[in-house]
This record gives sequence, C-alpha cells and structure tokens, in this order.
Amino acid sequence: MGYASKCRGFTLMELVMVIVISSILAGMLAGFVSRPIEAYIALSSRAELVDQAELALRRMQRDIRRALPNSIRVEATGRVLEMVNVAEGVAYRDQPPPGMPSARLEFTAADDEFDILGHFHNLPLPVMASTAYRLAVYNLGLEDGIGNPLPGLNVYATLTAPGPFPPTGSHVITPAGTAVTLTAPGGDEDHVLLDNPHRFALSSPEQRLYIIDTPVTYLCDLGSGTLTRYWNYPLTPTQPATVAALTGLGASSARVANRLTSCTFTYQPGSPQRAAQAVIELAVEENGEQVRLLHQVHADNTP
Repeated sequence: MGYASKCRGFTLMELVMVIVISSILAGMLAGFVSRPIEAYIALSSRAELVDQAELALRRMQRDIRRALPNSIRVEATGRVLEMVNVAEGVAYRDQPPPGMPSARLEFTAADDEFDILGHFHNLPLPVMASTAYRLAVYNLGLEDGIGNPLPGLNVYATLTAPGPFPPTGSHVITPAGTAVTLTAPGGDEDHVLLDNPHRFALSSPEQRLYIIDTPVTYLCDLGSGTLTRYWNYPLTPTQPATVAALTGLGASSARVANRLTSCTFTYQPGSPQRAAQAVIELAVEENGEQVRLLHQVHADNTP
C-alpha cells in the first residue's frame, strides 16, 4: 500500500490577511520614518533662509557702521536705505607746527593742502590726483522744513552755503571732480593736497576728517522678492528710491537676498547723549517656511 503526502499552500483568505497586516505595518512604519524626514527638510529649509537673511544683515551692518556720520537716510516707504561710505577716517591738524603754516587745515579761507595727525591706514598710498574720493568735515546732515538738505551743511546738498554763516561758498564736502592727492612724505604725519582750494563750512570739535568714495543704497523690491545693494553713483539731494533712478545714475548693483516677503528700514538720528540707530527687519519665505529677523545697528552720529 503506497503512502501519499499532502502539500498545503496559502488560502486566499490567508493571503488577504497577510496583505492587510503588511499594509498596516507599512503605513505605521512610513509614519514613523516620514515625520523625521519632513522635520529634517523643514529644519534645513529654515536654516538656509536664516543663513541668507543673516548674511544680508551682516553686509548691511558693515555698511551702516562705515557710514559717514549723519548721512543715513530712509525713503518714506521704509524699503530704501541710503548712506555715504567712508573709505578712511583720520584727524586733521588744526594748529601748524613751527615754520610749517601749510600743515594746518585752514577754516577762515579756502585751503588746498594740510597734514593729518598720524597716518592713513585703510588707503594704499600714494593716491595721486584721484577724483574717486571726496573729503568731508563736520557733516551735520541738516535739512530744511520740508526735508531738503541744507546747502553747505549737508553732504547731500549740491549747493554751497549762502552765508553769512556758515561762510558764503563753504561746504562740508569738497566739490565733485576735485582731484585729491594723499601722500606719506615721511615722519609722523601724512599729507593731503587738493588741485583746487576749498573752504569747509565748520571745523570739527574732534578734528575729524572723512575720506568718502560713494553712496550706498539697499533697495527692497517685494515684487521680485529681492534685496539689492547699489553703489558707485553720485550724491543727489533727492534720495534715489527706485531701480530706474539708481540705474539712471549709473550705479553698480549686486543681489544681496532673494525670496523676501517683507522688508522695513527705520532710522533714529540719535542725540549728543546716545548713538544713532538703524533698525532692519527682513522676512524670507520658501516652500511654506518663513523666517523673520530683526536687527538693530548703532551708527556713529558724531561728525
């Protein structure tokens, strides 16, 4: 009598149960795995947005701290910030050494050469007959009742002082196109020479002399979600507050930030008791993730 073995397989019901249980386990496992992955992606996106915004803030902070005192101005919408960049700040000689009357910066008349106390540190010398730099002394940044820069007393004013005080024809800044020569003749003091004599409006109590090169503007365009830095354009009494105005002045430009959803600049001029302060607020967004940063920068307002 032969022996017959029985071979059993899966029934349809068992197969369906296995598929159902496997689907449940896979769904549970996917929930455990996907949440950390989603959290990591969101964290990475936020970190990238924070890095971009902080990089823009650091760049703006550096420019604000290098700005000529009392040259910061904000356009009415709060989305355009302008300042004048200082290439070098030194102290001028206000008293001549024995036998060297030309070493003193004269304020009672136009002057074309004088010494500084010490040496230039930021500019590579010599600078020979350059029109890229202008000299500024005691910029008060004063405006009239409707916000126009006062002639002779504000670096943005194109006109000189009408007199009698400050003296007629004087200004806090040398005229555009004046050739500036900076040399180190040896000894303890460097020398400044202008191709045309200039009379500064007021002397600085701290004997501060600023060598400036260009205005700098930060412009937020929320339509394109960008923050752009502009430079290398002439000073103008009216603040250039549009892309067309800045490009029309021949300004160079560089993108500083993208994906902006809001942008606000404010400026408090300060007083003799406290420093000026610029406040920058930026918000950037991508893939539903938004980062908002607020930064306060103290600015020198003592000319």
